[in-house]
Amino acid sequence: MKIRILSPKPNSFIPNASVHEARIHPDNERFYQITNGEHAGKELPISMAIILPDAPTYSAEEYNALQADLQQAQEDNEQLRGELHNTADRLAIAAQEIQSWQKKHEWTYRHHEIAMESNKVKLPWLVADGINHARNMLYSNRDIMNDDLGTHVPLWREALRDYAADHYDKLMSALVNGYTIDNKSKALWDGAIKILTGPGNAVDKAKALDKLYKR
Repeated sequence: MKIRILSPKPNSFIPNASVHEARIHPDNERFYQITNGEHAGKELPISMAIILPDAPTYSAEEYNALQADLQQAQEDNEQLRGELHNTADRLAIAAQEIQSWQKKHEWTYRHHEIAMESNKVKLPWLVADGINHARNMLYSNRDIMNDDLGTHVPLWREALRDYAADHYDKLMSALVNGYTIDNKSKALWDGAIKILTGPGNAVDKAKALDKLYKR
């Protein structure tokens, strides 16, 4: 058997990692004994070396079969590489065709988007906020349009109810086709909240609100 030296004894002059033919010492199975070469006859503990596996041996038929398998694997690899190259070429051509088609129809898409935007109604901010609340609570369009709310309802539901009473079709269109927000109404709302929650008496606040809405 063959062993590889891992940690030779001090002053043994056996190079570390060197490989030698050896056997289990006939008188002490805890030692190896080197059987050939310049270190023949020398002994070392089995903890200082490892046994190397024997190299496999093949018959002529087995060797030829392995060679044939290797050659076939190389041919298959070349064929696969060619197919991948062809696929990459086809994908590149397809990408170019898609880009060409998109460029050709860009005008159509753009005008379609403009048309869709033009179909969107503009809602007061408080109504749009009410729709967002309703969507977050998984309300259906029918629930949102329902004005039978009873009393003590949230402000956002009151806003939806009041808006539906005067602009039913407009609100339904917003729910179906989408909507934009009237930023002026948001500014008015924020201004009113700031006035109502700020300092001053009721008369001053009423004057401030009147001035705000007359801008």
